[in-house]
Amino acid sequence: EFHGASGNNFNMLLGANTRDPSNTQYGVYNLRPGPVENNNRRYDAVLTSIWDESYTANARGEEVVDGGAWRNVEGAQFVFYDGTTNEPMPLRTMADAHMLSDGIQIFGLFTSALSMFLCMATGAFVATKRKHKHIKSSQPEFDLILCFGATLFAASLIFVSFDESNGFSEEKLTAMCMTWPWFAAVGYKIMFCALFSKLWRLSKVMSFRRQQVKKMQVVAPFALIILCSLVAVSLWTAIDPLVWLRKTISGMDDEGNKNSDEPLETYGYCGCENGGALYFGVPLGILGVLAIGITAVFSWKLKNVSTDFADSKLIFFGIITHIQVWAVGGPILYVTRHVSRDAFYMMLCAITTILSLSMVTLVIWPKVYLYFRDEYFGGPPKRSAASTIGVGTRRGNVRVSGMQISPETSRIIELESEVRSLRDQLARRDSERSDLMPQVGVG
Repeated sequence: EFHGASGNNFNMLLGANTRDPSNTQYGVYNLRPGPVENNNRRYDAVLTSIWDESYTANARGEEVVDGGAWRNVEGAQFVFYDGTTNEPMPLRTMADAHMLSDGIQIFGLFTSALSMFLCMATGAFVATKRKHKHIKSSQPEFDLILCFGATLFAASLIFVSFDESNGFSEEKLTAMCMTWPWFAAVGYKIMFCALFSKLWRLSKVMSFRRQQVKKMQVVAPFALIILCSLVAVSLWTAIDPLVWLRKTISGMDDEGNKNSDEPLETYGYCGCENGGALYFGVPLGILGVLAIGITAVFSWKLKNVSTDFADSKLIFFGIITHIQVWAVGGPILYVTRHVSRDAFYMMLCAITTILSLSMVTLVIWPKVYLYFRDEYFGGPPKRSAASTIGVGTRRGNVRVSGMQISPETSRIIELESEVRSLRDQLARRDSERSDLMPQVGVG
């Protein structure tokens, strides 16, 4: 059975066609270009195989159909479009092209959109409530930059979420491949440069010098790292950009010929033709490690500063989270990059979502909670009633931790303490009066 030129499946079994092959001669003709005559090219039909009901051996080694087989015409071979007799690889029917599954693609796009929405919503909240004491103490300008960088990083997942199954051409996929590092690399560094600038400014303020530290004074390292990243990505784009490649991973021999013993498998991915991913990816990675390292040093240096101003402890926890994500997800990305498109994409989706949201949720969302607590839930919780009990008139009070006392009892204790204090004052005045009376001649 084979697919005929008319679009119908041609089957030599009895009853499958309009004519009985036992009394009808079927043949395979090879159309070959002939000479040009009067500006017209002639095509010759060359008979290469015929159906023989009595033929029981297939010279091509294929499975023989009961009741006959195709017999090659002596001296005639089927010539394919490339001018050879080698059977070409099928153009349309791929055994497994490892396309991205629809469900996984939808999940990845949903998580990317959700991450972008949360980052932008957080940034909008900071911008509108920046005069509130909790938001203002957290340096809202740098929080807005953090949200901007996180949004860019979350959006980078969109550009690696498509392949040929979505109707995209190779040119469009190539353009999307090179757009990915612009969003991912630059956005990631913007996040940490914002955190570093925030901590560095606070460090200068906490140096106890009589100076005003302006925001523009701490953006120099921020601008330098971002500028270096932009230069690296620009050179990458100009010299050896990421392009959409499709690699054959099985079904072909070392010489590029089809191997009929193995199913044909291909894999599509973003890659560089001349190793640019290594030459430019490594410097970008070093810049990212530098930004993380400097931020970690300042967050540890300011670990004892109040969270209302520094967020240093929360930033340090976020850095630990990022290190753990890279340590676990990085090797998995490397192993699955040419093996499973779905597994690679799922891990990239998890890394992008966690890294983009972790700093925003750890650094800014606690301030959002404090705002709603003060504005809508009556402010901070009140401390338990009096936790000190006066036990003496000269040594002051003793603090009793964890003691729960009712308001009425607390008021009684305070009044008793005031009465004792008044008694002590009267006793001192009586003593002074007794000492002064002999001096004035009274008594």
